[in-house]
Amino acid sequence: MQTAPSALPLFTRCRLLSTTAIAFLSLHIYAQELETVIVSGSKQETRLSDSVVSISVVDADKLAAANADHPSELFASVPGVWISRGGSGQEHLSALRSPVFTGSGACAAFVVAQDSIPVRGPGFCNVNQLADTFFELADRVEVYRGPASSVFGGDALFGAINVLSPTANDPQYLSGEIGAHDFARLKFHLSSRDKTEQVFASLSSDGGWRQHSAYQLQKIGVGRDDTFGHWNSSSTLLIDRLQQDSAGYIEGPDAYLNTEISKTNPNPNAYRNSLAIRFTNRFSHELSDTSSLIINPYLRFDKMDFLMHFVPWQAREENGHQSVGVQSQIQFESTTVHQSIGLEADISSGYLREIQDRDFHLDIFPPGKHYDFTVLSQQTAASYSLDWNIRPDFLVDLRARLERLSYRYNNLLDDGYACEPGVENCRFYRPADRSDSFSSPSWRLGVNYSLSSASRLYANTGRAFRSPQAVEMYRLQAPQEFSHFRNTHLQGSEIGWRIEKKKIYAQLDAFDMHLRDGVYQNTQREYLTGASSSHRGVEFETTATLTSQFTLSASLSRARHRYQNSPQSLGINSYIEGLDIDTAPHTLYAIMPKWHLSRKWSLAANYSYLGPYFLNPENTAVYPGHHLLDLTISRSDTRWSAQLFIRNLLDTRYAERADYAFGRYRYFPGEERNIEFRLERKMGLAVHGGSL
Repeated sequence: MQTAPSALPLFTRCRLLSTTAIAFLSLHIYAQELETVIVSGSKQETRLSDSVVSISVVDADKLAAANADHPSELFASVPGVWISRGGSGQEHLSALRSPVFTGSGACAAFVVAQDSIPVRGPGFCNVNQLADTFFELADRVEVYRGPASSVFGGDALFGAINVLSPTANDPQYLSGEIGAHDFARLKFHLSSRDKTEQVFASLSSDGGWRQHSAYQLQKIGVGRDDTFGHWNSSSTLLIDRLQQDSAGYIEGPDAYLNTEISKTNPNPNAYRNSLAIRFTNRFSHELSDTSSLIINPYLRFDKMDFLMHFVPWQAREENGHQSVGVQSQIQFESTTVHQSIGLEADISSGYLREIQDRDFHLDIFPPGKHYDFTVLSQQTAASYSLDWNIRPDFLVDLRARLERLSYRYNNLLDDGYACEPGVENCRFYRPADRSDSFSSPSWRLGVNYSLSSASRLYANTGRAFRSPQAVEMYRLQAPQEFSHFRNTHLQGSEIGWRIEKKKIYAQLDAFDMHLRDGVYQNTQREYLTGASSSHRGVEFETTATLTSQFTLSASLSRARHRYQNSPQSLGINSYIEGLDIDTAPHTLYAIMPKWHLSRKWSLAANYSYLGPYFLNPENTAVYPGHHLLDLTISRSDTRWSAQLFIRNLLDTRYAERADYAFGRYRYFPGEERNIEFRLERKMGLAVHGGSL
């Protein structure tokens, strides 16, 4: 059996120790306390320093520096987060204080929200749903790590990512970018003179660095703020459309090391097209000096069709859903206590079709429709929150939520196996019409203690859950004729320390989480239930202004994700208890120094490390990990800014994601060294790009 290295190389450990030492030595820098603001579970803004959980905020400065056109670029410096690029375009898989889960229901391990509303309806999440957010145009992005169902609802098992839309008061700009591989992007944010209306957009086109991997992506948003008597209203309409040619896995042991193979596309006919529309209207009303009411109705619509290039039978999938819902909350506030009571409801109607257009060499993969069904989901929830300042230096935080989700499933094809009569081991099974429901409480109890005006200790314990997704329940594959799915539960605790000053921010935490009744997809794409696992680790992040010319940012995650039992058929070998969960690196870190060479010139580096990870439950296949180094040279003044980016300076051959399935090594290769240049003038044109 292969094993991943249990210890980091000496030079790597020295870098980690030196980074941590610098951060802690920087604590002698005393300055006034900052007030970073987050959107709490009560849907109102609160200070980050008062939080009892681990939260990272990607603020406007970090968003501008990243200038991301893919979610992986935005979250590379956030501890505990790994967003790996898929084949091309906007495809990706996510890990948030967790392994990378695969399968259509894997996205239910965490909530992805825009303005605190999940971007997909209950039961209809999508693994690429970060692409549906307006992260390119956001005011800020908040990452909540750890059990968060009591805050964001079911599915927030391991945490949540909340993207906040820009406001009419944010800076206005117009920028254009061009780059290598026929990349071009136009972005703008414009507001009315009275700051009550706004429009913002990101319009992108990319030819792709791999063969047949071009994409076009348009995101357009409009917003309006109004006052009606004693009511304040804030409405937002978001539309995003993606059309892309998808590049599939390259196959073979260490295939990603071959430059020529990396540029190929074994699935030149693969594609992904999607359209998503979301509308929200937040109404707020001050009932009295100590109470207020918030009502937030919303609508969702999305549809998608794509070629399933990642499976041997290469079927097409068409899916979509429409939703109507409302979040409502009444809040009570006094000098020391803040309470809220919330009620939520969501009704979503969805569909899925899987169609195989070509003959396959085995009868167990018949051409034609494999699945064609509709699902009506209904979700209701009640919640309660309490923030109690028992003393000026001691805060108690309680969150509780009770949620119910029901499905009404309608099969539009013949019940049973999709193959011709007499074919054994048919791959596809269609359950008969049925109704299912799931309900579960979730909660979190935390404390926050002030060591000083800028330094806090915090601790929390809580319970989160997720319900099975519609595709897990009703798109079954042999040997499953029906699985008795249950809610997945995660119990977790953590303790942390946070300091927030003008010249330094740092956060250190340790966590211990246990999952039961987990749903996993094995290397043969079978959904399996009843898995138990443990998740333990430490996380650290800091940004410190050490001198007037030098700033250092760093993040570190060190975690272990292991099976605690041996679910039937999860692995080839029957006994996997105690082994590492696949696609779960032990170590991730990033070190980001920035030198201000003069008033106008600066130099920044980003050195990141992704540790080794196993590719299968039996821990017999491994990816060795990789190091990457990027450099940025910048010049800016009041009107103009210019940046020279050198990506992958060391020209490392690496895989964005490695996989082992159907008996084969598979990789999404990483791009080789390239140079980009960007020139920007406010309300003018920016240029970037150019590949070596």
